[in-house]
Amino acid sequence: MAARSAGRAGLSLTLLALAIFVLPCGAEGPFLLVSAASSLGEALEGLIPTLGSPGGRAVRLNLGASGSLRAQIEAGAPVDVYISAAPEDMDRLEKGGFLLPGSRRDFLSNGLVLVGDLHRQGGGGDPRALLAASSLVALGNPETVPLGRYSLRALEILGWLDLVKGRTVYGGSARQVLEFVRSGSAPLGIVFRTDALSSAGRGGVIILYAFPSVALKPPPLYCIAALSTSRDPAGARALAGLLSSPEAERRYLGLGFTLP
Repeated sequence: MAARSAGRAGLSLTLLALAIFVLPCGAEGPFLLVSAASSLGEALEGLIPTLGSPGGRAVRLNLGASGSLRAQIEAGAPVDVYISAAPEDMDRLEKGGFLLPGSRRDFLSNGLVLVGDLHRQGGGGDPRALLAASSLVALGNPETVPLGRYSLRALEILGWLDLVKGRTVYGGSARQVLEFVRSGSAPLGIVFRTDALSSAGRGGVIILYAFPSVALKPPPLYCIAALSTSRDPAGARALAGLLSSPEAERRYLGLGFTLP
């Protein structure tokens, strides 16, 4: 089966949808916009309401694939803080002059896991056998989703890339890859460890295999920065600091992220 990708229309709507959190409660008017990798969604959705908002501004959260969010910024989207799941997209913005000098920080890491429903799989617990027997494996789209690039690199390092050749379906974000597996659209998928942990107990998804550190070269790395195009540079810099503060790190670590 040839590789397939999610519909462009649905993906565009997903990327542009904003999850809105108002700090303090009832605040209106100007806001700060955070565009962040979707794999950080649960962490940020729980964290943002607990943090103080610079200048009392509302904070809005836009989740999506790191590459797509980067493209939105390059096209003029009014973003104040950007969080990517890989250095490449942040490097590109930095070279283009989009980052406030000194605001970038490489602050989190993650792991990769193979997920699925063991009761629907053959091959027992052997990951090679599971991949070889699966009719379809969900991956992030490597063109826009860092998860996809990390996944393909890990499979290549372990010599397993041929096991999934011609049997992949690409998701437009880390969350969408997980949803493919949760819904049964793909029997197996490769997601960040934190995605799998957040889905535990919600039905349909269990961790079948954790990729060893030797396969994560380089390991997943999350970067945060305030943008020079922000309408409130001081507020953007302050918010980026809050989202990568020791208090925030404790929240991330509690959800399974690690420090680089």
